[in-house]
Amino acid sequence: MDKIDIKICAEIHNGLTAPERGNQNYLFLSPVDEKYAPGYLTVIKRPMDLGTLKKNLDRDVYASRHEFYSDCQLIFENALLYNKDIPDNKFVLDPARSMMRAFEKLRKAAERKAARLSGGTVKADSASGSNSSTTGKKKISIKVKRKKSTTDISKADEPPKKKPKLKLKMSSDKSSFSKSLSNAQKVEDLPMTLSRRAQCYKIYNSLKRRRPTECRWFLKPVTDPMIVRDYKEKIKSPMDLGTISQKLDKNKYNTVGEFVDDLRLVASNCLIYNTTINDSFRPVAVDFLTTTEELCRYFILKHEAPKKPYRSILYCWVECMKVIDEAIKLTNPDDGHQTAWFFLHPVNYFCGGQWPDGYLDKIEKPIDLGCVVKNLILGVYDSVDEFVRDCKLVTENCRKAYQGDASNASMVDKATRLQMMMEKHLNQLVIFDKSDKGTKAREKASKTMTMKRPDKEFLKGILKELRAATYTDKVAKITESATLHFDKPVDTTIFTDYTKYVDTPMDLETIAKKIDQGVYVTAEDFEYDVSLVFKNCERYNLPKKNVHMLTIGKHTAKLFRKMFAEKMAAVGGGTARRPTLPTAANRGAGGKKRPPSPLPAADSKTVKRVSILVKNTAPKTASKTATKMMPSSLTGKSINKPKIGGNKAGKKLVKKPMKLPSDPNEPVPMHVAIAQIKESYPNRRQAKELVGWEGECLKFFKQLMKHPWVSAERPKYIFHVPVPILFPEIRVSYAEKIKNPMDLTTAESKLLQGVYENAEEFVRDIALVFANAIEFNKEGHDLGEGMSCAYYEASTHLLKYSRWISLEI
Repeated sequence: MDKIDIKICAEIHNGLTAPERGNQNYLFLSPVDEKYAPGYLTVIKRPMDLGTLKKNLDRDVYASRHEFYSDCQLIFENALLYNKDIPDNKFVLDPARSMMRAFEKLRKAAERKAARLSGGTVKADSASGSNSSTTGKKKISIKVKRKKSTTDISKADEPPKKKPKLKLKMSSDKSSFSKSLSNAQKVEDLPMTLSRRAQCYKIYNSLKRRRPTECRWFLKPVTDPMIVRDYKEKIKSPMDLGTISQKLDKNKYNTVGEFVDDLRLVASNCLIYNTTINDSFRPVAVDFLTTTEELCRYFILKHEAPKKPYRSILYCWVECMKVIDEAIKLTNPDDGHQTAWFFLHPVNYFCGGQWPDGYLDKIEKPIDLGCVVKNLILGVYDSVDEFVRDCKLVTENCRKAYQGDASNASMVDKATRLQMMMEKHLNQLVIFDKSDKGTKAREKASKTMTMKRPDKEFLKGILKELRAATYTDKVAKITESATLHFDKPVDTTIFTDYTKYVDTPMDLETIAKKIDQGVYVTAEDFEYDVSLVFKNCERYNLPKKNVHMLTIGKHTAKLFRKMFAEKMAAVGGGTARRPTLPTAANRGAGGKKRPPSPLPAADSKTVKRVSILVKNTAPKTASKTATKMMPSSLTGKSINKPKIGGNKAGKKLVKKPMKLPSDPNEPVPMHVAIAQIKESYPNRRQAKELVGWEGECLKFFKQLMKHPWVSAERPKYIFHVPVPILFPEIRVSYAEKIKNPMDLTTAESKLLQGVYENAEEFVRDIALVFANAIEFNKEGHDLGEGMSCAYYEASTHLLKYSRWISLEI
């Protein structure tokens, strides 16, 4: 190839691998791994991917750019060919078609450029050079029907009439593939224009204002070191509201559908990861998604009708999620553990990332409940029957893979019980779908929410209050109007490059005029314009590093968000207050609140404090007071402490001595171990003496200890004392894995003694208790050991629960 061809091919490759196409091209960047695509090399005779394409281009393999075009198109034809018999693989089919269209646009632009550079014209058929015989794709027959011409030859010089329409008759091998194509054609890839991006901003801002309790969990990526490794193993496509906002700001969304998919992905990831029984995060995700769908219908579908810019979610998706929730609640009759645990994630997740030997030979379509949830929320299912079919396939795959295998008889038994339970709910769902109630629910789901037009005086009041705000420079100590620089339109005769950075100028004076003219149909429209003023400030001043203007802009934007949320809350247009945890005092208040625990709170009995005296065998100089006892000071001698005081009869009561085990390898009773730890911190203060952040930490600890899993006198899970004291048989293995042991009693005693310098240190130690349990039990959990699985899941839940309630400190 000459230099022109090489340059053109490189531009096409760069266009296909550009970051803005990251949602489509990630499937085609590297060769297909047959572990995840069984039989791929049998169907596809000549594999190709964008990485190999680049290598071939760098090695000068192609004799002309048309050979490059052929290989480029082959990438996406292979994807369509392999997945055509799997109609549920829309997550592959849709990106492949989208990338095919992107390639055609880039190719046509490249041909026009080549014609200009060479001084020639573009051939109509210059192109792809794709070979249908290479891919094994069946040819499409085209039947052209033309009306017989009655035009006389003498009229040949007359202007040509309209060409007759071409009727295309397309044939395909599989009806399912045709169905997949027809479904895909219903959704139009509407490009992200300025007006559509504005609608997306309105959805984002309204969602944060209307659902602050739910959105606070999704504002940032999951970076907690205690759970991030497990999270990345389960969630392959992380997403959060902060990332969505950044992608909007940087214009990284090519279509409206990509934006909606990312919003749905936030809820989907939450539901896939949080799968403990009665997990309190699940209703949070459902409420978040419900509001998201309502806002998307109002701000996108309503404006784009009759076009369909994104895939529709099933009208009864909430009912479908209830079926999944019931499956999660099912427990084993013998040990009480979660029956569905091994069906919540792909089989290879439980096998160190590898599929079991022969599994993919037996199972044509591996699927799990997590995959079902993702398909449901992302709109992959077009009907209830498709959802029901995949739910049944989850357990059928297990029975098919392990039937007759004695070593996996327990798995078959779990699959059978799970299938029986799910069939009951799935049958009810099918009946509902075909009933009058289902018809009414379908009609209700298609309706758009209504929004009241904001009052002009209300908006003017917000604008007036915003204009009255001030800003004080922390360095210069100068106070000025916060909106001084945003009140009038920017003078482009002075700032000549302003339009280079800002595509939609906006200012407060223009907003005031739009209020008078009644332009704002919703409060979100007004909110978007005001926010746009400060976003424009950031877009223009950030590249120029104008720190002063950036600081004023961020300060005023924050003031406006807070002010607007409070004003809207006052008129019933959203919630502005910071969400609080339900307590005994506010549990009866109105409004939906997130439960503090996946199980109902129980009144825990207070464990009696046990003080321990060590019998002193030293000389007479020894003190008569009790000697504090460290965990290593077990001597095997009787320990007692007389109870000072008397009963109503005046008789003194003496507590019977407690005998400690003489063998250090024998476990110590939990109440004795707790007493040992407390006595090792002799300067502990009374709870009423703790004030400030220490008092808040103690309230947090008491709230945690009310959790029914750790509150009872004989708790279900023990995190109260060092593990080796209760389980000396694992002392060595525990010390090898856990370098910084911690327990709840030690953390409480350190708080009462004043060891911690700030609240973060105390919260970190509490989190360390559950993180250690997760780390120690992970190996057994992966192997399916009952006790390890129980402690692993309980620790994961309690870690998230403790993180949640610690936000109130």
